[in-house]
Amino acid sequence: MLKIKACAKINLSLEITGLRNDGYHLINSVMQSVDLCDEIILKPIDCGVKINSSCVYLGNEEDICYKAAALFFEKSNIDGGVEISVTKNIPLSAGLGGGSADAAAVLLGLNKLYNSPFVLDDLAKLALCLGADVPYFLYGGTVLASGIGEICEKTADLPKCFIVLAKREQKKSTKYMYSVIDNTDKPIFVDTANMLLGINNCDLSLIAENCANAFSAAWDDKITTDILKSFKPLCVSLSGSGPTHFAIFNDKSVAQECVESLLKENIEAFLTHPTPNAIIFE
Repeated sequence: MLKIKACAKINLSLEITGLRNDGYHLINSVMQSVDLCDEIILKPIDCGVKINSSCVYLGNEEDICYKAAALFFEKSNIDGGVEISVTKNIPLSAGLGGGSADAAAVLLGLNKLYNSPFVLDDLAKLALCLGADVPYFLYGGTVLASGIGEICEKTADLPKCFIVLAKREQKKSTKYMYSVIDNTDKPIFVDTANMLLGINNCDLSLIAENCANAFSAAWDDKITTDILKSFKPLCVSLSGSGPTHFAIFNDKSVAQECVESLLKENIEAFLTHPTPNAIIFE
């Protein structure tokens, strides 16, 4: 049996740089793991894949954890199986990568349980079959993701800080969000180079100045952002294609006050901090 924590991510910056011939958008995104985690238990069984989940929307063959396990056994030619138990703590459809983190945890966990038939680069190729951001979670921490999100380059770690996550609105499809951005006349400027400069210099102020997300042009959640800004964080920005916004703080007590204020307004909120890994074996 193997116990795993699968950590959420935020996009410190997200820049859309182009469009491939197949319709996939190209990005540069600095991604960061945070300590809001789903909990996963893997138990080897003789054959097949069984899913137990705390979430009523998961647990069948369309679940990404099921797909990850099935893909692992198919490509490794291993005659075995696994029972997967998932306790969801990361909100669904939030721009925090919860499903992708879970899939990466299953791939890494099965690789560990079955004596590492794949090296990390091979696992990353499998991960890409499950989703463009799944490879990121195999590396975790602070990473520059490019291409469609599958090219991952580790950077220096994010300096110590406290990150408040806030989700009020419902997720719009990523396809829809890209269509809005493709047609906006007010694009968001994203300076990936300056973001990387701040990270490499361990300069939290410069990092915060360059937290920006192209998808912010398609969101107008003033209720959430006004509450976040009222606590005077270093920055407020969007994660993924939304709807979760985040704010970075130096002071933990102020960040906690911000969370309590959001919760009073029935806004889902979490106090988190950066982690150097996205997948943690217990």
